[in-house]
Amino acid sequence: MMSESMISLSILRSDGNAILTAGLSDDELPSETACLTYPATLLDWEYRFVFPAASSVVPAEDFSKLVVMYISSFIGGLAISCLLSIFTYRPLGRTLKRIVTHTGIRPSGRGLSSDYHIIEHSFETLEEENSRMKASAKQYEQTVRTDVIQQLLKGCFQLEAIQQDLLQYKIPFSPENFFQVIVISNADLRSTRMEPYTAVKWMDCLRERLKAVSGCRFELIESMDGDLIVILAFSAQEFTTQVDVSLVRELILLCEPFLSQRPLISVGGVHQGLVGISVSYHFAVEQRSHLPRSWDYVIGDDTNGEQYYYPLEWEIQLISSLKAGNHGAANRILEELRKENRKLKPLRSDGASAKAGVKLVSMILDTFLRVISELSLNDRLFMEDLDVVFTNESFDHKWECLLSICERICTLASREKESSAVSCLGRELLDYVDDHFRSSDLCLKTLGDRFNLSIQSISKLFKTAADDTFYNYLYHKRMEYACHLLRTTSDTMQSIANQVGYENEFSFKRAFIRYTGIRPKDYMENNRS
Repeated sequence: MMSESMISLSILRSDGNAILTAGLSDDELPSETACLTYPATLLDWEYRFVFPAASSVVPAEDFSKLVVMYISSFIGGLAISCLLSIFTYRPLGRTLKRIVTHTGIRPSGRGLSSDYHIIEHSFETLEEENSRMKASAKQYEQTVRTDVIQQLLKGCFQLEAIQQDLLQYKIPFSPENFFQVIVISNADLRSTRMEPYTAVKWMDCLRERLKAVSGCRFELIESMDGDLIVILAFSAQEFTTQVDVSLVRELILLCEPFLSQRPLISVGGVHQGLVGISVSYHFAVEQRSHLPRSWDYVIGDDTNGEQYYYPLEWEIQLISSLKAGNHGAANRILEELRKENRKLKPLRSDGASAKAGVKLVSMILDTFLRVISELSLNDRLFMEDLDVVFTNESFDHKWECLLSICERICTLASREKESSAVSCLGRELLDYVDDHFRSSDLCLKTLGDRFNLSIQSISKLFKTAADDTFYNYLYHKRMEYACHLLRTTSDTMQSIANQVGYENEFSFKRAFIRYTGIRPKDYMENNRS
């Protein structure tokens, strides 16, 4: 361990006494020296290196030896680690195998370069798929968002669910808002002749203009009819004064550069609540149908005192509830219709002479009569209420009769539905007995277990379906089959008894004699001679 540059090397005990000294002893050391001590790793010893005072740094030759030793140790350890990982642990190999199995990518050559090429290609593919998934998710969210707004335009009763959708898809509407709907119609929109780039640029121009309307949030979508729908939401009713003739004229001017002809714009009135979106849209479309050819726009809900709200979507829901016998849902639809129509000017009074009230009642009555006809209900059961509707001038009395007719239709439809269900179950029960009458363990209890009914219920249901008791029906079924076997086979009596559900020959013979009046053997001989 002693190099040429050292003058002394000693190994010392813990008490400082030297065990071994190489080179000069302590007494021979010069006055100016550089001393370096280093503790031993195994024993409680200490190494002392003594250098001349001029050699206060580690000699270059010693330093180079140490560097070479450490580098060699590092490279050797790294090589040994690589060898151990290759022979004992192959995560890269397993990863490559899974990539090749799932993607079908085959290595172009051998070695690490080919393996890393496969991994790089896999990460690129993964990134592309991730981008496509994000784009699909965004497109799906936009589609669902449009569907939610379409539901609001049609009229939606499930307000709790729709409010959750509004929060989830960040649609800035709430039940406290006031809503106004603008319908922009044009032949270019209906015929889809507009280029996608032009359509996007046009929509952006409209959005920029609508953003300037103070106190207002908006949504802009395309309807199923090809119209462009703008839904404006105001936090307070006084802000609706911003939607006036000047704004509509500006919208027309904005549309002209993108369309081949001037658009027709109809604006519904201002209505509060989420249902108000449907009300405003309904009247905007209604106003458009009455728009003179020389006009480019119309604003408000004025329809000469004939204003009523009964959209097609609500009628469809009402018909569905009536046919299902769901009186709660049907009654709720009628109450919502009454509440929304009460908000309209022509029905705020008594309604005795309001044309809108008469038309609304007539439209609902027409829906009732259609359901009565489709369900084949006895129309005489509704004559009394129909007479009141046709003769009484009071809107409230007419409406009470509508509620009464609604309740009666739902009651009859519910009974018809229950009767149909019972009939279907009875037919299924008869089919089961016809298929299993040869089984000796067939009884009311097994049928009750099979159809999850009590013995009393299964007996009553079977009698209704077959117009006979279960055991009488089963008895005749078995004897008819026994007669068939006696005529067409040469089986023994015991075999025939087992085939028709009797465990022993004696019980079968007694039942057969009671059914035909003669013994099975005589029946066989008489029908074969």
